Amino acid sequence: MNRFKNYVTVLREIRYGHIVLALCVCSVIFFYLWIAGSALSQLGNPTAKTAHYNLQADGFLSGQLNLKKEAPPQLAQMTNPYDPAQNGPYRLHDASYFDGKLHLYFGVTPVVVLFLPYTILTGRYFWHHEAVAIFSAAQFLVVVGLLYYLRKKYYKQISFSILIFGALAVGLINGVPILLRRPDLWEIPIMSASLFVFLSLACVLRGMFSTKYGVHWSVLASVSYGFAIGSRPSVLFGALILFLPLISSIINYRKFSLKHLLGVILPVFIMGSSLLFYNFLRFGSIAEFGQNYQLAADNQNALRHFGLDFLWFNLQVYFWTPVRWMSYFPFVFGADLPKPPVGQFGVENPFGILFNVPLVWMVLCVFIPPYSNLLHKIIRPKYWLWSLFWTFLSSVIFIGCFGGACNRYQVEFLPALVLLAVIGIFTLEDRLAYANRILTWPARVLWIGLLLYSVAFNFFASCEHWDLFRLRDPVNYSRLARIFNAPIASFEKFTNASASGPVELKLKFPPFTNRRVEPLLVTGYTKYADYVWVEYIDSSHLRFGIEHTSYGGPISSAIEIDYSKEHILFIEIASLYPPKEHSFHSHLEKNEARRIRTRAQVHLNGKEVLWGDVPAYDASPQTRWVGRNPWAQHLGSEFTGVIQTQKVLKPLLGPSTVPLAPGIIRMNLWIPSGKAAGLHEPLVCTGMTGAGDLLYLRYVDEQNIALGFDHWNFGGPISQPFKVDRSVPQRIEIHMGSLFPPHSEPSANDPARRQLRVLWNGVSVLNGQYDFHPAYTDQVYFGTNPIGCSTATPEFSGKIVDIWRGN
Repeated sequence: MNRFKNYVTVLREIRYGHIVLALCVCSVIFFYLWIAGSALSQLGNPTAKTAHYNLQADGFLSGQLNLKKEAPPQLAQMTNPYDPAQNGPYRLHDASYFDGKLHLYFGVTPVVVLFLPYTILTGRYFWHHEAVAIFSAAQFLVVVGLLYYLRKKYYKQISFSILIFGALAVGLINGVPILLRRPDLWEIPIMSASLFVFLSLACVLRGMFSTKYGVHWSVLASVSYGFAIGSRPSVLFGALILFLPLISSIINYRKFSLKHLLGVILPVFIMGSSLLFYNFLRFGSIAEFGQNYQLAADNQNALRHFGLDFLWFNLQVYFWTPVRWMSYFPFVFGADLPKPPVGQFGVENPFGILFNVPLVWMVLCVFIPPYSNLLHKIIRPKYWLWSLFWTFLSSVIFIGCFGGACNRYQVEFLPALVLLAVIGIFTLEDRLAYANRILTWPARVLWIGLLLYSVAFNFFASCEHWDLFRLRDPVNYSRLARIFNAPIASFEKFTNASASGPVELKLKFPPFTNRRVEPLLVTGYTKYADYVWVEYIDSSHLRFGIEHTSYGGPISSAIEIDYSKEHILFIEIASLYPPKEHSFHSHLEKNEARRIRTRAQVHLNGKEVLWGDVPAYDASPQTRWVGRNPWAQHLGSEFTGVIQTQKVLKPLLGPSTVPLAPGIIRMNLWIPSGKAAGLHEPLVCTGMTGAGDLLYLRYVDEQNIALGFDHWNFGGPISQPFKVDRSVPQRIEIHMGSLFPPHSEPSANDPARRQLRVLWNGVSVLNGQYDFHPAYTDQVYFGTNPIGCSTATPEFSGKIVDIWRGN
């Protein structure tokens, strides 16, 4: 009876485990489809039929090897049709142009196995992004099948849940979520090759342990690898894995079969020879795939595409160059790249695998030595593991010698490395089950933590990739941004750790030597950056400018300057605040939120010298550089003066929820430091000389101020001193009877006409009934004293940011 119960329990675990595994696999595939589903044609194709691979399919159906698209006759008239400066208006981007015809440079296998059959059967066409999603999903299914087989045959000791974690790992941390963010012409051959390489690896694995059908599996492996080479010739050297079943048969069974050898060699040889003949028919050379004839953004036939001197640089950017992390969604951005070698012609968002996908370190566990009673389980699969490692290594070396580095190239070898890492986890779990169960859970905490980090990186890097998610699916991007920024906002509020707000710099400009531009503040990254710069005009003048990359920005007039003195510079641009999906903006009034997102201003020594409606790219404290410019070098690389102090002024306080009524104004302002005690400065002035009213500010000491009211010829009250944090912007709400124009509502006898009430950050500091001189709308002044009240100086020396009037 107990034995029966045990069998039932095992059957339930198997059944439920398979259901969970199936749900996880479906979830990953749905995730792939969701990412690719928001894609648009990067090349601007209006219909799927005009996409490159469908043009090639139609070309085959028409009995020709070139695309079903006529080459513009202007290309034949050019001295160098491959020069992008000449072919720009006419080129079909990244197609190959030879002998007056357009050809597909990229691998032909996807046409043969997907695009052409689908068009023949349905009369319709696949979009490129649909094809990439299909190849990605199919590759994932093959890899999960490999894991399932390995666990069933060699790692029975580990639980089914470990297999489920492994399936999630090979689907979510293999770089495919990043690649799928831009699934187009370039990604199709990569994922097609990856699919057929893993199909070949699966056939090799089965062929190694099948005495009856070993030749059949070898033939299938060879055919699959032939398709892989037809997709992406970079996998050529990995074809050595095809000989593994034959070698295994010789070692384990002391048998050599010519039939087996021919089954390994002939299919891939025939398919490879066909590919070379295809090249010869198109370009007159078996070794020419069309790369030298590409119509690209660079003159491809003038570039050096391969070289051993590229290898070290590419290995650095592919394996140990960490990306930068920032405070707000999508959290990752770019990387500090090493200096490229001479001739290196492009870098597109690579990421250091060892730092950003740390689960791959579990590869080391593959080499954990087995116990003697496990030798029978390890001898055979270890040869296959070496074939998997060779698949990874051969691709790394080939891709590493290429003159360009892209994150999509990393997907050519990263899936194999991730699969090795998951097998490393299987090996670790299997050994601990026999050796020391005490270490099992600490080991699991380690690799699960590495897995979660790796998944998070792939997800966030996908959301960041070229900002395509935001551009193509802004609704879902904003929704996710609000979700992920919410805990960040709570943490900032709890720890008071926010570094958002205007920047104030105390600095000395360098002595004038020549006219030049230098950076003062840079926010954002690469082509999503904003700049505040200074241009030294002559020995006594300079000017400031703001640039929103690709859109420009305002430039100040020439400003007279004493280069030998210290200066206070105040800078406010939208990128100094959290992105709009941050809860910071939910506490702002509509107008104030709009101002923060669009207004940019620069003050020099308390005077506004530059302002304008300038939007900015999202940024965070980690994507902020003061006095240094890591991106657009035409604006200078470094500020050569001295920045003595820099500080971030705290963001504006939350507004009152009470709407403004007529006769009320609201002001946001900063109170300056270092003012002499007893100094009076104007805040609001109404009326005219001899018949006016003034609300003024009185400096008591460095911590305290007071407010006073002066009714011309009669004087007025002054408040009790109150403490003010001068690093924080202040909000003032003012009700003055003179803010109502004469002969308007309310009537002259209404108490509102005699009301003086001032709220400072929501706290009443002045309140009472007083007489006011009448003032028309154009006789109301802010921060200045044009009517000459003797109570205050001519101007307020602080910074008035915003003013709202209820009427």
